[in-house]
This record gives sequence, structure tokens and C-alpha cells, in this order.
Amino acid sequence: MIVSLIAAVSDNRAIGRKNTIPWHIKDDLVHFRSLTAEKTMIVGRTTFELLKDAYHSRGKSMPKRSTIIVTSNSSYVSGEPNCFLAQSVDDAILLARTQGIDEVFVAGGASIYAQAITKADRLYLTNVHITIEDGDAFFPDYSAFTKVSSSEPHESDGLKYTYLTLEK
Repeated sequence: MIVSLIAAVSDNRAIGRKNTIPWHIKDDLVHFRSLTAEKTMIVGRTTFELLKDAYHSRGKSMPKRSTIIVTSNSSYVSGEPNCFLAQSVDDAILLARTQGIDEVFVAGGASIYAQAITKADRLYLTNVHITIEDGDAFFPDYSAFTKVSSSEPHESDGLKYTYLTLEK
């Protein structure tokens, strides 16, 4: 099974500010959904709740995918179908392996990325070409990923970004 991390990161590796993503790029959200649709995703509880709230606030249900929520609260109830709990990133990866899938996507937050980066085989990054000076959540160092499988520059509403797929 391939362990992949998927994230949108600024030039200074910021991924969040006050529990929000510091930019809005609609095409990147579509890109994220297309890569993770019908797949299994690993997320921390806070990230899961932010995603769930974002979908529900627009009157939508969460997309059809399995989600493994990493939380220390064993009695946590997600309120969504196809959700499983794990006590750690290692447990979540082991659970994904038992599901017989070919690729699992680790999708945040910062502490989950930090725990998973050494276990990852591949990164799907949207490198947003801005610096977030007041960012408070950061993607870990990924300099071990030196092989660029793909690189696609894009621009939306004056904001430049690049889709990168990196491997070790």
C-alpha cells in the first residue's frame, strides 16, 4: 500500500492560520476531491470536524470515501458514514492496510502530517506561491522527497500555484 500525503502549502510551508486555510482556490478543492474520491483518507479529529462543517454549511454531505480519524477520544462519534477511529497515525495506517486498498491519503492537520511524513511514499502538494507571515500551522520538512513525478503550474484569481507530485 502506498502512503501519500496531500496538502496545499505556501512557500514558507504554512498550511493554516486560526484553524482555516489562508487562501481559497476552488480548482484546488476540485483537484483534492478528484485525487481522494472513492479512497481512504487519514485525518486528525480537528481537521475532520473542519471538513465536515465546511460541507454541511453548504448543505452537502461529505464525499463518498472512507475516513480514518486519528483521535485519543475512543468514544468520539463522527456522525458520518464510513468513518473509523484510530488512536495514532501508525494505527490508522495499519487499519488502512487491513482494508486492502492500494493508496491511503493523509490529509492533515499539521501534527498528523508531522507523524506521517517519515512513513509516506508520495506527496501530492499544491504549492501556493505566497508567504503566510502569520501562519500557525505548518507542513513538515519534505526535503527527503527529491523525485518530481509531475509539476503543473496554474493560476486562479491572480494567485499562482503549482501541483507537485513528489516521491522519495
